Amino acid sequence: MAAQRRSATKQRRRGTQTAPAGDAAATAAVEPAAQVAEPKKQAVASSKTSAAKQTTSQQTQQVSRFRTRWESLRKAFQNTVSEIKKVTWPDSETTRNLTALVIAMSVVLGLLLGGIDYLLLRLFEIF
Repeated sequence: MAAQRRSATKQRRRGTQTAPAGDAAATAAVEPAAQVAEPKKQAVASSKTSAAKQTTSQQTQQVSRFRTRWESLRKAFQNTVSEIKKVTWPDSETTRNLTALVIAMSVVLGLLLGGIDYLLLRLFEIF
């Protein structure tokens, strides 16, 4: 039984598939006499079958793409969480001191640049 499954799988991969016994549609597709007798019906049936296979294939590809994207997003989120856990965060006193330093430096630089701007404006008014 396992050997039959393996050979059927190999045949599907190669593109040659044997029809199971008792399957009239598959037997008609295999027999050349049936192909000669009703070529139009078979062509229509095969085009419908191929369209159904393409639709199924497209749906499978879309599901596969969705799963791949979802897995990559999930992995990125897990990596982000693990990196955040590795960060050594400063204590509240250090945070407060550094915040005060940033505000003080901003005020000093603002006054310095404002003063330079005022002096240059007065110089251009004179000349």
